[in-house]
Amino acid sequence: MANTEHLSTLEQGVESWNEWRIANRSIRPDLSGADLSGADLSGADLIYVSLSGADLSGADLISADLSRANLSGADLSYANLSGADLSGADLISADLSRANLSSADLSDAYLIEANLIGADISGADLREADFSNADLREADFSNADLREADLRGATLIGADLIGANLSSVNLSGANLSSVNLSGATLSNALLIASQFLGSNLTATTLTGACIQDWNINNATQLDDVICKYVYLKGEWSEQKRKCLLSDRRPSDPDRIFAPGEFSKLFQKALETVDLIFVDGIDWKAFFQSFQELRSQYDDDDLSIQAIEKKSGGAFIIRLEVPPEADKGAIESRVKELYERELQLLETQYRAELHAKEREIESYRRESTNMMEIAKLLASKPITVEAKAVVENQSNSDTFNTDLRNANVGSFANKVQGNARQQTNQHIYALPEKQSLAEVMAEIQTLLKQLDQTNPTATEADKKTFVTAAIPVTRRQRAVGALQAGGKTAIAEFLENPYVNVAIAIVEGWRDAGT
Repeated sequence: MANTEHLSTLEQGVESWNEWRIANRSIRPDLSGADLSGADLSGADLIYVSLSGADLSGADLISADLSRANLSGADLSYANLSGADLSGADLISADLSRANLSSADLSDAYLIEANLIGADISGADLREADFSNADLREADFSNADLREADLRGATLIGADLIGANLSSVNLSGANLSSVNLSGATLSNALLIASQFLGSNLTATTLTGACIQDWNINNATQLDDVICKYVYLKGEWSEQKRKCLLSDRRPSDPDRIFAPGEFSKLFQKALETVDLIFVDGIDWKAFFQSFQELRSQYDDDDLSIQAIEKKSGGAFIIRLEVPPEADKGAIESRVKELYERELQLLETQYRAELHAKEREIESYRRESTNMMEIAKLLASKPITVEAKAVVENQSNSDTFNTDLRNANVGSFANKVQGNARQQTNQHIYALPEKQSLAEVMAEIQTLLKQLDQTNPTATEADKKTFVTAAIPVTRRQRAVGALQAGGKTAIAEFLENPYVNVAIAIVEGWRDAGT
């Protein structure tokens, strides 16, 4: 809020106010938020005065001294500031739309994000002023001095910069479409990624400018451009606090462009669009989006001219486009299509990943089941063989004597001897038939379980699963039965759905020597 004493003094008139300021130079008046709309403040001493948020719309501030004043957020629309001293003033986010700032001193002023739409700034001193992200549409900068000013990200669409001095100005990312720059000086200016669509650069001086990724089209006028050399690359150095320029054209440092050579060289760029991918590129998404883009244009007039890899994984893809094409529209469209393809591919990748996770989980369950079955059956070979031996020798007094009196070693020897004797006999004797029935029952049980847990298991999967669960000794019996009695000997123990696969498994054991 404004200081009531200070505001009362100002209301007594500019003459009284200025006398009071001279007598109270140490005081920094506070007029913040004051309603001074339409006030006559011409010639007023407003040095260091706080006018933040004040309403100065339509005020007459001709030749007023506002140097170092705080005008942030103030409304200065339609104000007359012709010849005013605003050097170093804080005009951040101030509204200066349609204001008259002709011949004003705005050097070193802070006009960040300020509104100067339609303002008259002709002939003003704007050296080193900060206009970053300011709205300067249709403003009149004719013959203004903008040397070393900061206009990064500023919007100057339709502005008048005829004869303006923009030497060493930073216009990176600024939009200068439809701007009249005829006769202006842009020597050593940073024009990185700036827009000049439909702009008039007739007789503009561009010597030493950095034009990396600038955007021009067939409506951009480059007639009679004055340029000895330009730079195609610029990189900001925090250490040196400046932009380091490289990739000079002409490449030979001792050569300069001949008159008209710059225009002829960069006229080719009128038929290209540079697509910049800072964080890398998904090539599948890009080529799919590019094919869709081509379907909207004549295939012969839209193609990839070059692909350039930058540091940090960035890419620049240069498209060759028809001379009459709207480059801005093409760039926006291809980026839109690319983002859409990226989203579609991401959805597809996620679906495939989910399916793979389900497949892995299913495999884990199957592996667990198989291991459990293997553990369950691990003890059966000894039990079955012992049972067979006992049944075969149950009426033998010699066996009973050995069982009662012999040591473990002699018992084992007798079991092994009987096993060898049985192997040498016909493989399809009744006890073997009983053992074979058990083996086939195990195979069928395993196959049924696998069908329940993994209905899509292949024959190879089934063979691996059953082989892991059945010990070698019982596999040998099945192989012996196949060799002695043929497939019929195996089939009689199986249900129809499992006959063929079981025989194939046993044949596989035979071929592999179990």
